[in-house]
Amino acid sequence: MSDNYLRIIPINPDFVPTEEAQIDAYRQFGCLAYGKPLPEFHLQTISDKDGELVRAGHRDWCLLMRVFDQPHFIDNGCNLERVSCPLCGALLTFEFWHEELDKASNHHFTHFTDLRCTLACCGASVSLNDLDYEWPVGFARFELEALEGRRLVSEEISQLEQIIGCSLRQIMAHY
Repeated sequence: MSDNYLRIIPINPDFVPTEEAQIDAYRQFGCLAYGKPLPEFHLQTISDKDGELVRAGHRDWCLLMRVFDQPHFIDNGCNLERVSCPLCGALLTFEFWHEELDKASNHHFTHFTDLRCTLACCGASVSLNDLDYEWPVGFARFELEALEGRRLVSEEISQLEQIIGCSLRQIMAHY
């Protein structure tokens, strides 16, 4: 059996909303992802190790909020089809992309400190976060995730952006 995840992250990899905004966003995200209001809850820490804080309203829920001490790669599972240059449009090889991920991270695609890379196609220096990914991915210190959550429409993303206080990226992951 396969699983699908809806993930929401700030476009700015270093942005982390306030504690109050996190809680409000978690509640609204759950309502939007599952199409119904969440029951009353109190966020509980279900994991706090290696610079990753994972919280949920209940241990059995499939709705999580993660806060990382440094940007982490937020993947889309097996949905990634291609990566290209945002300036000239040239396709990048997965070998090149993986090498750049290795250079930018210090813990197997986690704990990213410098996302800048120089592209062979046009010599541009760009952030790994700004490459064009067919099926979005990103880098973030804050993430909302819903197992089997539905894709959000632009008005719903805007609602979350108002709560969180920044522009957001939606990632659909399949495993």
